[in-house]
Amino acid sequence: MGFRIGQIYLLFCLYTKPPKPKIAICVCDSKPLFFFINSEPRPYLDQSSQILVTPHELPFLDYNSYINTSEVVTCVEPITCIIKKKFSVVPKSVADKIKKTVKSSTTLAERHIKTILRNL
Repeated sequence: MGFRIGQIYLLFCLYTKPPKPKIAICVCDSKPLFFFINSEPRPYLDQSSQILVTPHELPFLDYNSYINTSEVVTCVEPITCIIKKKFSVVPKSVADKIKKTVKSSTTLAERHIKTILRNL
């Protein structure tokens, strides 16, 4: 199937313990890199790296959620994940929030920051 930059997916992640579904935004397709969307902010992460998104912004969400931009995750289908569903492409307003947050990231590698800013 392949991944597309800016596309939001429901991925079944085979590497988690136990394996589970995760919603993810593709930020690079040549080496599939993703930001995960979590139902709650992660208390052990810098709160400025977690972007609040609402069901108004991403209509497939049932409640407010958080994009974790503190790390990018590599997912390779079908080795580490399986695409279960494709949602919408990330809206420009959300992409702009991601870019703004990524620009000031202290946890992402510089090469990832450049890739994400160029792609979104």
